[in-house]
Amino acid sequence: MSGHGLSQAATAADEQGDVISLLVAGLDRFLRANYSFERRRAIIASEEGMAPDVWKTLAELGVLGAAIPEEFGGGGLGPVLPEVMEAFGRALVVEPYVSTVMLAASLIAEAGSDALKKKYLPDIAAGHAIWGVAFAEAGGRFNLDNVRLDARRDGDAYVLNGRKAVVFAAHQAGKIIVSARTSGEARDGNGISLFIVDRDTAGLSMRDYPTMDGMRAADLDFADVRIPAEQLLGKEGAGAAPLAKAVDIASVAICAEALGAMAVLNEKTLEHCKTRVVFDQPLSKFQVVQHRLVEMAAALEQARAITGRAQSDLGRSEERRSASVSAMKYLVAREAVAVAKEAVQLHGAMGITDELDVSHYFKRITAIATMFGDGDHHIRRFIANSKSTPVGAAAALAEVTELKDLSPEEIAFRDEIRRFYAENLTDDLRQAANFTMWHMTSFEYGRRWQKILFEHGYGAPNWPVEYGGCHWSPTQRLIWAAELARARPPLVMGMGHIYAAPCIMKFGTDEQKQYFLPRILAGEDWWAQGYSEPGAGSDLASLSLRAHSDGDHYVLNGSKIWTTMAHHANRIFCLVRTATGPRKQAGITFLLIDMDTPGIEIRPIVNLAGDHDFNQVFFTDVRVPKSRRLGGENDGWTVARYLLQYEHGAHLHTVNFENQRRLGWVREIASLETDGDGGRLLDDVDFSRRIAELAVEALANDFACQEELVRTKAGEAPQERHALLSIRNKALGQKMSELAKDAVAYYGMPVQKEARTPGKNVEPVGPEHALLAMPFYLTQRGATIAGGAPEIQRNNLAKRFLHL
Repeated sequence: MSGHGLSQAATAADEQGDVISLLVAGLDRFLRANYSFERRRAIIASEEGMAPDVWKTLAELGVLGAAIPEEFGGGGLGPVLPEVMEAFGRALVVEPYVSTVMLAASLIAEAGSDALKKKYLPDIAAGHAIWGVAFAEAGGRFNLDNVRLDARRDGDAYVLNGRKAVVFAAHQAGKIIVSARTSGEARDGNGISLFIVDRDTAGLSMRDYPTMDGMRAADLDFADVRIPAEQLLGKEGAGAAPLAKAVDIASVAICAEALGAMAVLNEKTLEHCKTRVVFDQPLSKFQVVQHRLVEMAAALEQARAITGRAQSDLGRSEERRSASVSAMKYLVAREAVAVAKEAVQLHGAMGITDELDVSHYFKRITAIATMFGDGDHHIRRFIANSKSTPVGAAAALAEVTELKDLSPEEIAFRDEIRRFYAENLTDDLRQAANFTMWHMTSFEYGRRWQKILFEHGYGAPNWPVEYGGCHWSPTQRLIWAAELARARPPLVMGMGHIYAAPCIMKFGTDEQKQYFLPRILAGEDWWAQGYSEPGAGSDLASLSLRAHSDGDHYVLNGSKIWTTMAHHANRIFCLVRTATGPRKQAGITFLLIDMDTPGIEIRPIVNLAGDHDFNQVFFTDVRVPKSRRLGGENDGWTVARYLLQYEHGAHLHTVNFENQRRLGWVREIASLETDGDGGRLLDDVDFSRRIAELAVEALANDFACQEELVRTKAGEAPQERHALLSIRNKALGQKMSELAKDAVAYYGMPVQKEARTPGKNVEPVGPEHALLAMPFYLTQRGATIAGGAPEIQRNNLAKRFLHL
């Protein structure tokens, strides 16, 4: 597809998406009408363990052939259709789709000759054949290369001896693809061959049994099983690679299935908590329950994002595909199991009964977490396939931010942005950016950079065009975000651009828009945020800064606290109390205030790392013209809530690649530090696992952020899903800062504020790579406090996202 451009690719994707939507709509209708929980239980109890009429209908709907190439009787819609698997997950379908289509058909399509493809794939698409794939062996756990089943050449045949374990759908299958070793005792993956074996072949016996999730499997014994040479699938000794790829495809499929199961568990648990009365009130009224429901929703979003990432990487290099699939399997298994456990727990004793379908979803998710490798297996595989990634922040970003399938026009746009950064990011600006501990670079450098952005037309790319934003496509916005993370310029003090400006655009008078917006864009005005007070932090409606009406002015008395960068701001937007009453939110007004107004005093607050970012601002008889009111008097809460949408989600356009930069930084530190025994800390088993686990979380969060960036129109307020992702992202940043701090060990202890001040050029104590680790760790403790504690955000999400 490369060279056709993202726009053409998007058109083709839209057309294919329409086909998939129709297919899935038909599948959903069929499953709702014909696959009830009771019908499923009857199918499980039957001798076949599947329903032939269901299988036939899946073929008629085009589901069985959707992933099979068109030239062999299929739909050619791609190796995995997550939408189909999600539908299966919602209905808990037990038919052998994964073994037949995802494993067997994928193997035939990948390794088979044209003759074998023509012979077998059309029958699978038409529903005339069921297949099993035997790859696991007792003692081999999840290692596909640990194959002891022996295949000895004997003339025009192979003779198989040995045993295969837990072969799904073996009892139902007419044919089974079997991995066997054809080259002696080697255990390195070479010498593995694949054979197509008829189930009733002489010498093959099986012990069939149900699995705890409602499926069927069998252990197979091969005693001098003679297989004609033409039933060798692919070349002798070359079966390891296609088998690994097929298992990766099947892994994406079952993870998509887990998404469907998670979605149903979330829905059922939410409804149960709304209707289950305990202590004379619904269970959903309890705050701890609300928080757990929000976490279940967040788990689904993370799992959905990383599954989409793995699906998109199936066509990449073997190393990239393997790393991406293992990241997905590790995280989806963790998040899905967490959701399943919560669902059972919140349903109480009913959740552990066989009669309630929740327990069946729990069992299927438990099985999915084990199939094709558990979390330990996949985190080790992820580490192994990430070993060759060059160390360093820039290297970590390179693969992530290299967008594929760009049109010539989009490539030209990307190159233009790269030239802009190359020509305008001076060494001192880069140093200032590297010394950024919080979410803003040292003010003077940030102000310089904003003026440069403005002069080149990039003053506020995410604003609507009519206010000075850029008329960019979603792809161009994604390119800008990728190049922003790659170049890492100074982070501009953003309370004006990100918070105040959208509110002025929505609620301001024409005069206010004409006066303030151009000044924000040009970097002439810098704003502080006057929300929190000593007695009103996350409980913002408890604010008490009083504003008395006095003719054409308000007179303010009180204070604001935690006003970031207020000592650099020339304006501040404030929530003030203009009325009292039973509903605290009803008496709040939103004001735009000049910081040089008489009666305003700023007192610094030094943070944990010794930096001056925060302040307390005191107002003593401060007179503010009523023309500086934004919105109506006593209607400031409406404006405040609109702004909070931006505060809780607006940074996604920068952090969606920022996590990769931070991760690269941690890896770079670990590559330079020793493990205490002469080796690199990066190679330490425990430390490398900690890095890998954070890398997986970062991939999920970053991919979700990218999706949101493309989905959200320029100037549009972030939605609740942004806040859901933001909670996870802030916690992830703290984990990374802790890892960096642990990596530098004793050299995190020296206080070196001068050495990390832009322009000072002071020689650091100890290695230079250790300089920022501890200050970053200390500063990031505020990440889950600033903008409202996650506990309060979960309360809000429970109301607005879950409608509790």
